Amino acid sequence: MPDRVVEEEIIGVPEIDQTLQDVMVQLIEEATDHLTEEGFFAPFTALLNGDVISIDVHDGEDTEECYTKASTCVRSANGARAYAFCYDGFLETDQGEKDAIICEGGLPGQDKGLALALMYTADPEDDTIQFEEDLLYLGPCENFLDCADVIEDTQEDSDLIG
Repeated sequence: MPDRVVEEEIIGVPEIDQTLQDVMVQLIEEATDHLTEEGFFAPFTALLNGDVISIDVHDGEDTEECYTKASTCVRSANGARAYAFCYDGFLETDQGEKDAIICEGGLPGQDKGLALALMYTADPEDDTIQFEEDLLYLGPCENFLDCADVIEDTQEDSDLIG
């Protein structure tokens, strides 16, 4: 997947809804496991319905096809409390292009979602991957649940994901 283009100037990290943050972090952890074990992963989404997370993989011929499949999957879901879309991409930095696991997510009824990234360095000589310690806030992104009805949170955040 290509790098993510942030078109707005970022002035600090906004407060992130705990449920959305939990879903996004879980997806990034899942992606790091796949990347470490297999050296790659296909783009995938997670939908939080009630207290259950369902994951769908979005293979495709190109970036646009994967993105369209992810959008269709999320937009057709009924009753989702949050979603995240995760893919292997890259970011432009002062030191050049850097590999990153990128995760975009959103909540029902919100105009914008948000994007996080975990940068990593792959060493082809010994097939190891070194992940950065901290997640990066990339900025706002499209929210696939922007037109969905808001679902009231009936679970304690600590009970959602474990």
